[in-house]
Amino acid sequence: DFSKGLALAAEEGKPISIINCDGEQVADLSKIDGKSITAAKGLYEGHAIVETEDGTKGIVDDGGKTIVGPGKYKELEYVGEGKCLALDKKYENAEKDQMVIQIISIEGKTLGEINTSKINFEGARTTEAVIFNNGLLGAYDANGRGGLINEKGEWVLEPSEKVKHIIAINGDKFIYSGEDGMGIMDKKGEVL
Repeated sequence: DFSKGLALAAEEGKPISIINCDGEQVADLSKIDGKSITAAKGLYEGHAIVETEDGTKGIVDDGGKTIVGPGKYKELEYVGEGKCLALDKKYENAEKDQMVIQIISIEGKTLGEINTSKINFEGARTTEAVIFNNGLLGAYDANGRGGLINEKGEWVLEPSEKVKHIIAINGDKFIYSGEDGMGIMDKKGEVL
């Protein structure tokens, strides 16, 4: 898929590149900070998430410049509005409820943290539910109750027994499902 006239591409046996609409190479993504790039996804707001030979991930801009070097993060997932969820490689062997997930900007600035013993994404049923929308992201507490967090990893809408799954967020409203079926709720917890 092209984003602002650019796309990721790779010919068999050749390194990943960023190309323009004419098929011309704009950037060579064969290496990042001396490590071979084995996979790439994006382009998200002019940035790609890359994976290197050691299994760590980083971020490059659409010119191939390193924004977040590899070596630190085992997982990086773009979640909209210029933000990524990032898992430090020191947690790669940790239990699911013993990790800290960082919320970082696409430029690598740490915005907030999520302790997985308190907040997780286990109840997400769609990819739309794990995308920031209007500064909000659907999340779940240790008991599986859904709510909304901000980019700092703070609850904006405390988890509710009514919310088992956040399906999609649009503005300050979201679609949810629970024991009583589906509905629409606002970020104050009012059922609409």
